[in-house]
Amino acid sequence: MDSEDLHLNINYVGSSGIVLSTEQKTALQVSLSIVKSKNNFKKVFFWGKILGIKEDYFIIQGTKDDLLKNRTTLYSNNCIDWSLLAVDVTAELLAKAEKIQIKEEDRLACVIQMIDKESAVTPRGAYKLTTDGQVLYNENYQGMQASEAVKLGSYLHFYQPENLHEKCLLAKANHDKALDFLPAIDGDIPNGEYPLRLCAISQLHEDMVLDFPDNQSIQYKPISRHLS
Repeated sequence: MDSEDLHLNINYVGSSGIVLSTEQKTALQVSLSIVKSKNNFKKVFFWGKILGIKEDYFIIQGTKDDLLKNRTTLYSNNCIDWSLLAVDVTAELLAKAEKIQIKEEDRLACVIQMIDKESAVTPRGAYKLTTDGQVLYNENYQGMQASEAVKLGSYLHFYQPENLHEKCLLAKANHDKALDFLPAIDGDIPNGEYPLRLCAISQLHEDMVLDFPDNQSIQYKPISRHLS
């Protein structure tokens, strides 16, 4: 969630049962501006909140030129003081996290990466891949029609795949290299793990709800680049 629109979009995550207090929202709006300026980020995204046994973690990610690669992750326990999460999450560390006790920061980094890889989703066309390999906002994106929004192929995993083009372009020759550089969720196994529901909020507004296997849901506004 882009920090610039945080005050407008934060309530959309309330459908999952996770809400922020007025104090937390105010602290985020102030502190994220400071983090952005101090680290020379072009964009700062509020990633979310992870509930811990002793304390909770608020997560943000900062980007510079590219909106996907080399994201910098920071965490806070109070929405004011932010610490860099400088952990290299390797396959070895992920394996250790499942079997043995590891440092809290290491486990936090592993959880964030696993969630990013499994559930970070964006509508097709919201981002573009430039000729020099950068991932940027697609300025021509105006949202999707309801007929497209109900198709799983209209949603892409928002993470850096191992084979950027091979996974999604070789399957369909008519794909647009500038838009179809991420894998679509309709290729995930098992089939049917992402039920889609089109919810009419009013006569003038409809939201798309994407359900995940763990009974969590995310909402998508047709004019938005992000799933909340």
